[in-house]
Amino acid sequence: MSQVTLLGIGLLLLLATWKFMLRPSMLDATRDRLFDLRESVRTHFIESGRGLTDPAYRAVRDLLNSHLRYTEEITFFGVMYQMTWFKFNEESAKHMRKVLDSHMAAHDPRLDDFIKEVRVKSAVVVLDYAVKSSLVGLLLALAGFVVIYAQKVIVAIHQAMKATGRAPATAFVQAAAWSGALLALSAQVGGVGRDQALAAMEEGALHASEPCHT
Repeated sequence: MSQVTLLGIGLLLLLATWKFMLRPSMLDATRDRLFDLRESVRTHFIESGRGLTDPAYRAVRDLLNSHLRYTEEITFFGVMYQMTWFKFNEESAKHMRKVLDSHMAAHDPRLDDFIKEVRVKSAVVVLDYAVKSSLVGLLLALAGFVVIYAQKVIVAIHQAMKATGRAPATAFVQAAAWSGALLALSAQVGGVGRDQALAAMEEGALHASEPCHT
């Protein structure tokens, strides 16, 4: 009986540590990454001469602000629901993406590439947090990480050997990108592709930031 009691106390302490220490720490780290990304966008638009009044800048800034607000309420199961909705409502999803893409367009190839990169990075940052901050998501990620990691290593080695005739050590480091693995796993769990997974993150953030959203 005493062992069962000690086990129960240990589990309660573990859950308390997770909820009141680890998750807040993850949230702070995630928000810091988004703040850094937002600052890099600001700097880039200033240095490019487009300035901070550019419509594309305001659209990207608003998206990043939406991601920041979304971190306060995002859940792993909410992300899975969003991905599933995208899968079964392809036409509506395409229309939503078209509207958002038009708002983000800078009509400058280099700047458009930069904006696309920022959008991918910000979505991955928030998705990374959604998985890591959920015990269920984290367990699924850990269970699937070995398989995904092995696939990435095999592909990296194959590509490296085709290009150079040998497999460099850096291929293993690149193949172990944690965020990429989480993205791939979450997309597989949600039954959608990578682009749809990232799009679902953006739409979820924008929906959460709407004034009528409660």
